[in-house]
Amino acid sequence: MVLFCATMVALIRGPLYDCAMQQTPPNPTNVPPTSAKDSWRRPIAIIVLMVVAFAVVVVFRNEIRVRWWAYRMTQTTDVQDRMHYLSLLSSMDAKSLPVARSLIKDDDPANRSFGVALLSTINGDKADRLLEIACIDEDKTIRQSAILGLSMRATENTVHRLAGLIKQLDAESAMFVVSRLVGINLPQSLEEISRIARSHPDAGVRAQAIESLGQWGGDDVVGTLIDCLPDDAVYNGLTATEAQARDALASMAPQLAATDISASDSTGSGEAAAATKTNGMRAAETLRHITGQSFGYLEAEQSKRAPTIARWRSWHESKGED
Repeated sequence: MVLFCATMVALIRGPLYDCAMQQTPPNPTNVPPTSAKDSWRRPIAIIVLMVVAFAVVVVFRNEIRVRWWAYRMTQTTDVQDRMHYLSLLSSMDAKSLPVARSLIKDDDPANRSFGVALLSTINGDKADRLLEIACIDEDKTIRQSAILGLSMRATENTVHRLAGLIKQLDAESAMFVVSRLVGINLPQSLEEISRIARSHPDAGVRAQAIESLGQWGGDDVVGTLIDCLPDDAVYNGLTATEAQARDALASMAPQLAATDISASDSTGSGEAAAATKTNGMRAAETLRHITGQSFGYLEAEQSKRAPTIARWRSWHESKGED
């Protein structure tokens, strides 16, 4: 810093002296004499200002970089350039938080999606709260990206945030949240999935919760699945888990994904069975996979399944006593 100031003095002193001599009036008798001290005030002030400006740039260099990279990212339309600036912003962690906050509020969905991608790389509660806001974005792709980014935190706080979001989301997005909860291997996650499977008002979300319990597996989910056996609601669509499997199949083998599997059944009974599969049947199939037991639930008529459910409960209670 001392060397910098000395250099600036040497550079500025000569030009300032020449300028002062050129501006000296021809009749110096009417001009008050200037002391040596006064002649140095202006260059010293300039040096001080330059040093202050230099210090400000040094202190806030990261903030300046972040703002510049964000500006460049939003101005370019080249995907590779955008990914490059996103990578640079991600390397700054929490210093990029103001930029991410601005991006997720942008009118352009592309900028909002980059904001979500940036937030997914930033640690801390502030980033989690911003991701939570993005989870209710009007754009489906952005919503799912934010849900995915938030679920990757895999903490107890994440579980509570995602569970609270389910009440604000449409059924499809709520199913996606439930499908992500199963990847968070915490007791609180299993508790939330079990609660949703038993009592969520939407049949599709309950169907997804039953699918997620099957993915979780183990004895811990058996009691909840038995509680789901009386659920006679029918969900005809794909759960989030089924949709993800279909999309994965389409990316690996498009010719298989394009084939209607139910069409292989010439009688059409496969399609009819799928259209009448209740959530209770989903739970029974999952229970059979986990325990190897069925007690004739799937074979019994819907109106005559109560004794079968009673046998399930009795069997589960006996297992608990062992």
